[in-house]
Amino acid sequence: MFKMFTIVQDYERVIWLLFSLYLISGAVMDLREKSVPRWWLAAGSGLTAVLIIYPVLAVGVISDAQESALTPLLRAAGAGVGLLFLGVAWMKPNSFGTADGFLIVMIGALTGLWHMMDVLMIAFLLAAVYGAVRYMATRSRKVMAFIPFLAAGFIAGGVIGL
Repeated sequence: MFKMFTIVQDYERVIWLLFSLYLISGAVMDLREKSVPRWWLAAGSGLTAVLIIYPVLAVGVISDAQESALTPLLRAAGAGVGLLFLGVAWMKPNSFGTADGFLIVMIGALTGLWHMMDVLMIAFLLAAVYGAVRYMATRSRKVMAFIPFLAAGFIAGGVIGL
């Protein structure tokens, strides 16, 4: 009988590929409009839920060696750090975008605390370098789109991790 979803041999790469495509689409929207629509964030929340739930439903996708007892705790901790960014976005609206906070929650829930910290480190480093160069060139302090840097950090972190 045909199964709708086949068992994926390397599930981490599938997560990385699908979420990278999602983040690239958001980076393009963020660069054009300086914001992303709510439906796009809702779609990302659904994608995140599917990518987290699918290994539980499809027996054998992730082996016991890959899935440790700490994985749910690390995913919750990663999402918790994203919630801190959401809190900053709500308390100080001009400092950080709400969509950026939601994306950090999604990345943390998907990858866990340590991989999410790698993504954030790369994203903030790239944003700092870009912001410094832009300021030196134009003396402008305009708001920067951060989703492209999150996308770059996620993609670079996946390449380094793969």
